[in-house]
Order: sequence, then C-alpha cells, then structure tokens
Amino acid sequence: MTDNFDKELGATLRQFRMRAKISQTEMANRLGVTKMAVSHWEIGDRAMTAINLKKYCDALGVKMQDVFDRMES
Repeated sequence: MTDNFDKELGATLRQFRMRAKISQTEMANRLGVTKMAVSHWEIGDRAMTAINLKKYCDALGVKMQDVFDRMES
C-alpha cells in the first residue's frame, strides 16, 4: 500500500516536470524507463528508488533537497 509520502513526492515531481515543459514520454526516455513507470511515480501509485529519484531530479536540473523543501511547504 502506498503512503502519503509517495503521493506527495509524485505530485511535486510532476509539478517540476511540467514547469520544465517535459512530457512523461520524454522523461521516461531520459531515465530509460517506461512512460507508465513515470506515471505511476507521479500519481504515487508506486514508490521510486532513491537512484531513480536522483536521476529524475538530474534530468530536470533540480536538487533532491529542492523537491523535499517544496513538499514541506
């Protein structure tokens, strides 16, 4: 069962991705995963590994701390 952290993380990552004007398909290509994996992460349906979170942030040019700070506000 997914907890609120996964949902909040996913929503925050989606905001960063959309702000960067990157589609889920493009993000999936950058990360070497499927579009469905990106979708599941963003809706909080599946937890991300720390490695995938780092790759996701790197692809957006943001620090993981920026994501966590946004979640706290």
